[in-house]
Amino acid sequence: MDRKSKPRTGLHPRCVILGALIKAERIGRGWSQEKLAGLVGVSRQTIAAIEKGHTAPDADLLCALEDVLHRRMAELWQRAFREEAGLVPVGC
Repeated sequence: MDRKSKPRTGLHPRCVILGALIKAERIGRGWSQEKLAGLVGVSRQTIAAIEKGHTAPDADLLCALEDVLHRRMAELWQRAFREEAGLVPVGC
């Protein structure tokens, strides 16, 4: 079932980096966007928009992502901040 929240939109560098990190987590598990979307209760298009940095996940979706990826989203956000500041190369 698709949740009906309105995500924030834009191409803020942190959103782009966070999306890339979520994508890397998904691909590392061998999951399609559709599989991840089904696990967290959103559409495949929502996952695609997040991975491209067009949309920032809301708090509920961040919690769902934590549950299925077994990763703290705070860690991914911190990494996005460091990468945006140039402290860590993107994708390492």
